[in-house]
Amino acid sequence: MVIKLSQFILLLSLLTLIGCDQPKATDKAFDFKSLIEKRPTSTATEIIKSSSGKSQIQIPQNWRQVHGNRTQDGHLYDIQVAMNYGDSMILIIEEPLIDFDPNYRLSKYTELTLGFIKQKLKHARIHSGPFNIEIHGMRGKQHVIHGSTDGIKGVMLHTTLQGRHCFYQILAITSPSRLEKEKEELLKIVRSFHEAV
Repeated sequence: MVIKLSQFILLLSLLTLIGCDQPKATDKAFDFKSLIEKRPTSTATEIIKSSSGKSQIQIPQNWRQVHGNRTQDGHLYDIQVAMNYGDSMILIIEEPLIDFDPNYRLSKYTELTLGFIKQKLKHARIHSGPFNIEIHGMRGKQHVIHGSTDGIKGVMLHTTLQGRHCFYQILAITSPSRLEKEKEELLKIVRSFHEAV
């Protein structure tokens, strides 16, 4: 399944995601809301810094840093980590605030990124959200997006944050069969995100 998920992530990076049927709201495996509102303690053991040094996350021992995935415009993700023997990956994009109008806010950035996903990732479906969050003093929004490509289904927790220096987009991706087991760990890693001083 790791190869299949890698294909899903590669195709996601190439923006060719095709939506799947939306799961029922009562499907417990797809309920991120209670975990998003919960504040679990982190069991992270290794700090991974972005290529620019502007941000970092903590990952548990069963995760590793990976390289090579690219955004739609060909740039490498600023942070890329994956579960050693699972179907999960987290990709982070930093976008300097200086590149945006001074009045550009988190809500607009979130709309921009979601609009881009909906436009380019044909039939991608927002399953739930937005959830208003705060991670280490940064305001943020989270959405859960479902989709599939070449018959391979995937689930993405899409997080946007506004920091002191950048807007950040965090994509936590897993397969539906692993979601129930891995969603809490994905959220812990996302919550460990820090903007460097």
